[in-house]
Amino acid sequence: MLHDALRLIASGEAGSSQQLAQKLRVEPGRARQVLEDLVRLGYLRPAGGDCPAACAQCPAASACLSLPRMWLLTEKGQRAVANMDYRAHDSG
Repeated sequence: MLHDALRLIASGEAGSSQQLAQKLRVEPGRARQVLEDLVRLGYLRPAGGDCPAACAQCPAASACLSLPRMWLLTEKGQRAVANMDYRAHDSG
């Protein structure tokens, strides 16, 4: 499931836990756990990681904070997806 989640995030099909839950056909809590695992393992990071400092002066901060958290691949995550793609291409 972790590989599937990485692929979905890399392809842009799922950037939030809600989207990931829909794509993986799992409960939202399970999707959040998958995302937390991928962050803990170093494959993902929250989008806008430096946002809190910038948000302090943003007039739209209260509206923005109500949006779902989005996720991006780290360099390690990008290498993992590239490696998965290479293996899929090589075996096919």
